[in-house]
Amino acid sequence: MASTVLTPDRKPNCFPQVVGVVDGTHIRIQAPSANEDDYVNRKGFHSLNVQMICDATFWFVDVVAKWPGSVHDSRIFRESAIRQRFERGEINGLLLGDSGYGCKRYLMTPYQNTDSPCKLILSVSSVVVVTPVASPASSSTPSTTAPCIDNDEQF
Repeated sequence: MASTVLTPDRKPNCFPQVVGVVDGTHIRIQAPSANEDDYVNRKGFHSLNVQMICDATFWFVDVVAKWPGSVHDSRIFRESAIRQRFERGEINGLLLGDSGYGCKRYLMTPYQNTDSPCKLILSVSSVVVVTPVASPASSSTPSTTAPCIDNDEQF
């Protein structure tokens, strides 16, 4: 999406290099006539799982609204055009996501093992940052137990 604005200068001084937060939310729908089971989410109702990315000013900079409710947030991100842009280096900066996403060089997820004050602050802060994107019917509910970074890539 050429109009996506994800730059570190669009944010207040919070997290250096963070350009946005990513999360999915379930939008309730009527049961479709075709492939009905695909639209039943883990909470048992029919939905679309909509991925959204917003910046620190709560501006939605990317929305993907085409996946059935049974599809996990991480798969939607993995197959999204915005992920491809991060992979190709077209977007300079980091996203914050919850523990349902895999940690990448451009996607930070909370620490599960908060054995230092720094890790604890980063984990609790990421929960607070992700919360505005989530809705009550969200596929991921932020937790105060501070999930974790499990690096599959080094920063």
